[in-house]
Amino acid sequence: MVDIDPTVRAARQRDRRRDGDADPPLTLAEAAAYLNVSQRFMRRLVAERRIAFHKLGHLLRFRVADLDRFLAAGRVEPAEPNLLLRRLRG
Repeated sequence: MVDIDPTVRAARQRDRRRDGDADPPLTLAEAAAYLNVSQRFMRRLVAERRIAFHKLGHLLRFRVADLDRFLAAGRVEPAEPNLLLRRLRG
């Protein structure tokens, strides 16, 4: 996994304060680190069109909001305990 360079992080925080709430796009390595997955998996998500991205020439960029939506879409709620099993046990 790739950590974001502290100088890049500081520059992005300055840009964020200047631009308001607009988050600058993340690189492939930064997006992979944000989701805690490999860069190869990120490329697979892009190839399968399972995640939103921007393509600038040969460069890929990702918005934090899009990554958050991807995570939210994959959320699975815990299952309710089966009432029948409770009756059998208790």
